[in-house]
Amino acid sequence: MSEAVAAPIQDQPREATAGLVFDQLYGESRDVVYAYAAGILRDSAAAEEVTATAFERAYRKRARFNPRRGSARAWLFGIARN
Repeated sequence: MSEAVAAPIQDQPREATAGLVFDQLYGESRDVVYAYAAGILRDSAAAEEVTATAFERAYRKRARFNPRRGSARAWLFGIARN
């Protein structure tokens, strides 16, 4: 096992922990973001596109997330809404 995998998250570089946190956010939020978009759009294909685009934008802009302004999930829903 590599040292990076065995090391606790707090000992890993910021880039590595950001990726782990984003993976967790994706796993916990993908279905609800899709349901949110599907409920608004009433079109499953469009909801899939909105969901994919929201996560892609969130990933690219993850360094701009500010937890003082709200939760990561609320930030993600804001991206999906816009």
